[in-house]
Amino acid sequence: MNKKITILFALIIITAAGAFLFLDSQPKLPNSVGEFQIQTVQFQGKPHRFLIADTPEKQEKGLMFFRSLPQADGMLFVFSEKQILSFWNKNTRMNLKLYWLNDDEIVGTSQLPSIEVSKEIVTVTSPKPANKVLEIPE
Repeated sequence: MNKKITILFALIIITAAGAFLFLDSQPKLPNSVGEFQIQTVQFQGKPHRFLIADTPEKQEKGLMFFRSLPQADGMLFVFSEKQILSFWNKNTRMNLKLYWLNDDEIVGTSQLPSIEVSKEIVTVTSPKPANKVLEIPE
């Protein structure tokens, strides 16, 4: 009887340790709406609420891991310089429409599929230098 209890106890400990290691090895979901300032911006004649990505750290994360945006209409990336910009869909869980902006003028648009749809990393590039990008879930 003691041997069965010891084996059962050992199995419980091994299972718990395995579960802890498995959960610890899963990718962290680094993004939450709370990490970003939300700002109301006029876009195409209507007010929209956008998460603001105005630091390199926020711009690197973007909308990675988000499955929905219940408190915002999308994300606005603000860069200090006008340049040719490229975005990819690594860890992006939503299909996105990107608006490339030079100040407040749209210089192009791109479709960026979620990684779950494309099954591979897709990169899109602005057609002209831009200093802002809007990502809007579709």
